[in-house]
Amino acid sequence: MPFLVFLGVAPLVVVAIWYESFRATQIIRQDAQENMALKAKVLADSVSRWEEMQVLALRNLSRQPDIVSMNAQQQKPVLTGMVKTYEHLYLASTTNLNGWNVARSDGKKPKYYGDRSWFLGAKAGNEITSETLISRTTKKPGFCLSTPIRREKLETLGVAMLCTDLKVLAEQVGAIRFGQSSYAFVVDNLGQILVHPDAKFLSGERLTNLTDISTYAPFKTILSDSSGHFSFTDEQGFKWLSYGTRLDDGWGIFIVQQEAEVLQTEQEFRNLGMAIASVAVLGAGALTWFLADRLIRPIDRLTRAVTGIADGQLNQRVQIQRQDELGILAQSFNQMSAQLQKSFEVKTAMEETLGDRATAIALTVAGRKRGKNLVADLGLTGEGDSLPWDQVASGFNQALGKDGTRLCFVDKIEQMGDVIKVYATETVSSAGELQGSEYQCTYTLGTVWGALEQFLGKRLHGKHSESVLQSGDHDVFEFTEMRLG
Repeated sequence: MPFLVFLGVAPLVVVAIWYESFRATQIIRQDAQENMALKAKVLADSVSRWEEMQVLALRNLSRQPDIVSMNAQQQKPVLTGMVKTYEHLYLASTTNLNGWNVARSDGKKPKYYGDRSWFLGAKAGNEITSETLISRTTKKPGFCLSTPIRREKLETLGVAMLCTDLKVLAEQVGAIRFGQSSYAFVVDNLGQILVHPDAKFLSGERLTNLTDISTYAPFKTILSDSSGHFSFTDEQGFKWLSYGTRLDDGWGIFIVQQEAEVLQTEQEFRNLGMAIASVAVLGAGALTWFLADRLIRPIDRLTRAVTGIADGQLNQRVQIQRQDELGILAQSFNQMSAQLQKSFEVKTAMEETLGDRATAIALTVAGRKRGKNLVADLGLTGEGDSLPWDQVASGFNQALGKDGTRLCFVDKIEQMGDVIKVYATETVSSAGELQGSEYQCTYTLGTVWGALEQFLGKRLHGKHSESVLQSGDHDVFEFTEMRLG
């Protein structure tokens, strides 16, 4: 009987182990790519939010009456207060149109900045100019933003500027390193590193020039507008998997990971499957039952957990308290899923820092700007009277869905009288939120809002009227035309 049990069970065990291992390796490979894309998106959103906050602060500064006065004694308290409020800044200053400081937050003697790109851009009338440079104040790599100082938006009187150390910028936007060889970093439009988890790129060791990776394989690909997954081999012969995306301002977000590390878990599964198959073929019936309970069930739990992660259930954990390969694999999976969940928690950081109302306003404004740019890129600006809503929904879905930013899927757009309703699913902003949560997808609302305004050429009122978190089938965004008078 044991022999018959062995003959009956062993082949099934071998097939089951092979199938589960194959399925798990496929999911792990796909999950590795999706994880890289997700980390890039989280970092891109963080960088965009950080930059938008700096721009808002700079614009508010340039419009202060004391700043517009171009009087050094009136300007200095305002500049000093700005640096105290935004502790990541090392300098806030103003310059006249000749390039000399009028006032500085640090109280040092005026310096000449007439040759700096940030000064020249603002003097030429550009609303916002950014420059990555070696600071003349700190002698370290820094990032500066500037804008013109104007009287009643007509006459340019001077230039207002804010600067932050690149190391502080890395802390602000959350440069990340994960795994043994995996990390994320940010470069500007010239290929100079802005954010990197390795301090040597930002520590000021290179005081004569910034770290330049404009010839780096992923960056060259991004310059050709080929965002997405790609692979390359470095000068030492190591193979790398990469994901890159380019922001509206030309900055590049990169996630790189050695191929060997990505495939390590997959190889562990294959090796484990082969070992288990050999034991199953050579073992006895009792050993077969033992293996069924000891190995197949943990693998199945891990597979379901990986599938759950792929479906957006970020709280998946595998409880396997063992010291063998499966235990190591389960521990690695739990660490990976915890990192993934933590990445989504980045979106709550602004709410905790700024408060719900200020965060909602900032995200909605940022989303509207993003939505208008998307519609402009699609060539649909002002086309509201020429296209049916189903074609508009298709275009929006192309920009926001799986082939675009993956912010959400636009299922349909309906107009009932003066009310326009946009029905969306799989909204990224809702990921990780519990059912029953009153969370509002303010950035998604703002994106759809700005897109519709750009498309219709009208000013709209908007609100998030229905939510999948409140048992709805869709996230529904309602809009009505803003009428003056």
